[in-house]
Amino acid sequence: MEAHAELRSLVSDLDLAQGAKDLLLATLLEEGEKIAPNSVMLIRLLDSLKSNRFLSLIPVEKTHLLENLVGAIRQGNKEWVSRVCYAVYEGTLRPRHTSSLLPEGMIVDLLRWVNKGKSEKVRECLWAILLRNDAGLANVAKVSDVAAGLCERDPINRNNVIRFFFDHFPPEEVVDSLYQYSMASGKRIPGIVFKRYADLIKDQLDQQQKKYILEKILSTAKLNDTEIVQIFSEYMNSLNRFDLIRLLSTPGGSFSRIAELKSKGRQMGFLFDYGSAALAHSTPFLKRISLIITQALA
Repeated sequence: MEAHAELRSLVSDLDLAQGAKDLLLATLLEEGEKIAPNSVMLIRLLDSLKSNRFLSLIPVEKTHLLENLVGAIRQGNKEWVSRVCYAVYEGTLRPRHTSSLLPEGMIVDLLRWVNKGKSEKVRECLWAILLRNDAGLANVAKVSDVAAGLCERDPINRNNVIRFFFDHFPPEEVVDSLYQYSMASGKRIPGIVFKRYADLIKDQLDQQQKKYILEKILSTAKLNDTEIVQIFSEYMNSLNRFDLIRLLSTPGGSFSRIAELKSKGRQMGFLFDYGSAALAHSTPFLKRISLIITQALA
C-alpha cells in the first residue's frame, strides 16, 4: 500500500488536468501490486522528461529510470507502458488508429535529450527506446534528428539507425541530410556507416543516382585508406570521359576531396577497370587522364 500512496502523491503533483490524473492513476493501479515499483519510476521518468528536469538528473539516475522503462517494455508490459505514456503526455488513452508505442511529444523530448546527452550509457538507453520498430520515431523525426546515432561507438545503435534510414527515407534525402548535418556539426560520418548503407541501397539505384550518392559520401564520410580506395575506385569506374574532365576541372567540387586519397607520405593507386571501361582506341585518352591524376596528387 505504501507504493500506492506514493503513486497517488506523484500523480497529484503532475501538471495535468484532474480528468487526466484520474485516468493515469486508474491505469497505474490496474495491474495491482506486481507493477507498482515500475510505476513509481516510470512516472518519475515521464515527469522529468516533460518538465525539462531530466537534464538536472545525474547520469546514474537517468540510466536507472530509462532501464526501468526498457525493462517494463521487454517484460511483456508494452501496452500498459504505452497507456501510461499517453495519459501523461496527452491526457487521454492511446488513439485506436495509431500503432505508435509512444506519444509524439515524448518522442520529441527523447530526441532532444539523446542529442544533448554527454553520457554514453544514457544515450545508449535512449536510442534503445527511440529505435524500436514500434516506437513511432518515423512519425516525428527527420534524418538530421537521428544522424548523431551514426557516430555512436555501439555498433548495434549505428546499425539500427542505418536500418531506420533505409526503411523510412529515400537515399537522396539521406545523403543530402547527412551532408548538411556534417557541415553544420563539423562531424564526419564514419566510413563503415556509408559502406553498410550502400550495401542496402545498391540494388535500388540507377547509375546516375549512384554517382550522386558516391559524390556526397566523399564529402561527408570519415574514411580510412581502404574505404577511400574502395569507394573512389567504384566511383571513378562509373564515370565516362566527360564526367572525368568535369571532376578534375571544377573548382570546389568533388576534386577537392581527391587530396584525401593520399595516405601518409605516399600516393594511393586507383583501381580502374580499364578492360570494361574503355575500348582499345581510347587508350590515349586514358593515359592523359591518368597523367592528370598523377600530377594532381604529386
